Amino acid sequence: MNESISITEVIDRYFPGLTDAPYRSEKEQQDAWAAFVELVIAFSFDAIDQSSDESFNRTASYMNESPAEMLFAPRAKTASAVSEEMKELYDVLIVKGHDEDGHTLFPLSVLLLALGSFEKWLVILAFAAQENAKYRRLFGLLQKGGAEPAEPSARLAADLARFFMEEREILRSEAEWSHFTKQLFVPPDEDDYALDSLRPLILEPTARTFLTQGSDVIDAKTGGASDEVASLLPIVTDGYIAQEKVYRELVLTLMACERRDAPDAFAIELCGAAGSGKKFLLSRAAYECGRRVFAVDAGRFFTFSHSKRKAVYRDIRLKCMLFGYLIYLYHLPESVEDEAGIAKEILASLSDASLPGILGADHGLPPRVGAAAGIRIRKLDIPHPKANEQRLLWQDLAENAGLSFPSKDTTGELVSKYTLNPGRIADALFAVKLMMPRENDGVLDIPLLEEQIRRLSAADFGDTATKLSSPFTFDDLIVGAKSRRLLELAVSRIRHTSTINDTYGFGRKLPYGRGVAIVLYGPPGTGKTMAAQVIAKELNLDIYRVDLSQISSKYIGETEKNLGTVFDAAKNSNAILFFDEADALFSKRTNVSTSNDKHANAETAYLLQKVEEYEGVSILATNNMNNFDAAFKRRMTFLIPVEAPDEVTRKSLWEAVFPEGAPVDPMVDFALLARTFELTGAQIKSIAITSAYLAADIGSPIGYEQLIEAADMECAKAGQLNAGDLLRSAIFSEI
Repeated sequence: MNESISITEVIDRYFPGLTDAPYRSEKEQQDAWAAFVELVIAFSFDAIDQSSDESFNRTASYMNESPAEMLFAPRAKTASAVSEEMKELYDVLIVKGHDEDGHTLFPLSVLLLALGSFEKWLVILAFAAQENAKYRRLFGLLQKGGAEPAEPSARLAADLARFFMEEREILRSEAEWSHFTKQLFVPPDEDDYALDSLRPLILEPTARTFLTQGSDVIDAKTGGASDEVASLLPIVTDGYIAQEKVYRELVLTLMACERRDAPDAFAIELCGAAGSGKKFLLSRAAYECGRRVFAVDAGRFFTFSHSKRKAVYRDIRLKCMLFGYLIYLYHLPESVEDEAGIAKEILASLSDASLPGILGADHGLPPRVGAAAGIRIRKLDIPHPKANEQRLLWQDLAENAGLSFPSKDTTGELVSKYTLNPGRIADALFAVKLMMPRENDGVLDIPLLEEQIRRLSAADFGDTATKLSSPFTFDDLIVGAKSRRLLELAVSRIRHTSTINDTYGFGRKLPYGRGVAIVLYGPPGTGKTMAAQVIAKELNLDIYRVDLSQISSKYIGETEKNLGTVFDAAKNSNAILFFDEADALFSKRTNVSTSNDKHANAETAYLLQKVEEYEGVSILATNNMNNFDAAFKRRMTFLIPVEAPDEVTRKSLWEAVFPEGAPVDPMVDFALLARTFELTGAQIKSIAITSAYLAADIGSPIGYEQLIEAADMECAKAGQLNAGDLLRSAIFSEI
């Protein structure tokens, strides 16, 4: 062999002109570390007793991307003792990863900064092996003496480190590694590796992605185990914030955690209904703190095996450590009493990240959830936006979607009629935008928008309520002038609720909510249900008739429970609740003489409370207003009589009941019919329809004979016999 050269000469030839100036590019940094790995490998081979030149030549050929002859001919004289020159080189290469102000320049520098001296070496070796196959072949030679490629082991890393690191710095056991370092490598199969020193050093896919792409990964798909259950929330930099108080508290809490002012194992629970803006608020707050949010669907864990869950937990923790993500857990069970205790396991496994976990809950988690997982949970309730906040949300979200309203008053009417959270508003606007023709120039089609709002707000009442159709308008409703005026005022009040309460400021002086409670009273068949349908039609709101047979119960407390279920279902539905024959529930409260009286009074009081709390429209229909006490009447917004029609009204009802296509005999005198019978609107409608069937059966126009027979049939239901004879006598007296 040629005359030996010194280690300093080898380093100078391999790193000509080396200084501690920062790396100019990420490639320069990676090339420098690759050169350092090759140097260490060369020294390792030099220290091995080579039995022939064959192994030596094979090794040199694997290093054909470098001047191998520089390393092996002549070969540097080395010993198993630490080389001060190599130690200094190792330190310089680390320092070069920082700029003059000490800031890290590239992903590898960021990661190395968080690690101890030997742990840095573990990452460098593993990264080199995964980026270039020649290093795996060399590691195979060093560990197995053959040409089979192999990942470096922890033992090999320790052996190689002795050329530039003091013995006391080398961590011989995985147990000595930091928690963070352990997260970076794929865990060993316990059956295959009894000794952790033989563990292959394979970087987790997430760690490798970080080293190759840095922290500016557009999404969170890194090839890690959590890819199928989690993703990054979009970055939110602007937009109207309705819940300003909650937002500021969230930002301050996150900043306190950044400063480590908060205790370990800490979580924030963002509690709000679906669509309340939990993800929006968190993404905006995270952006203000320089973070991204990693949203994890906790409900998916229940379909995974235990080993798969462990792998997902590891990957989530690693992503948060490397990329600085905040963990956002949603669809988390509301208790830890599931069959496998997985809810507790999820929280406990993800509570050791450097920043708090964020729990998204629709209705709030029981306090025992955090206690069972050993973490502290701070709850932040997201309130429903107030009316003026909803107005601003409509304007802001519409503008962001490139949409506009036909008039400045539109948002006020929308807010008066519909109570919506940010998510529902955004969904409604998005749905309408997809359906609107381009020639609209972005001007919203309000009827179409309201149709989408009703679709999105539709509630599931189960068996407790049935949706009514609303085909009637004020033109179809024939009632007295006083009743009509009160109905029009009720509709107007609902339309202008936002203006009066928010713009004029009356809302601050009202003791209860923004809801409207209407009582329609009058004899059976006078049109109370139709009046309720007209109100729904005029306001473009869905109306549900509450089935009182499904509500009332003889068991104490059951009626209140069933009522609570109805109002809970209606809470975000923007629906009109119609209690027909409301006497069954709203009966006059009595003096308490028995336990039954006390129970009945409690039911009535509870129902009154729920009606007052409901922010929508409640309509109660009753045949007898005397069944309600003065206190009840005082708490209703409108008391509207729907009385039995007088003669003039009956004539209008007879004229309106027959459609234009109905073949009515011209001889039929509607004024005569109105004078002869004191009928309700429902009875007149029934007689008209029955007479039409009788006429169709014989192929004749609808005449007096059919009307007489139909009147006999209808009035007999109410115990009025010979009504047909009465009409016949009236007809003959007119002739």
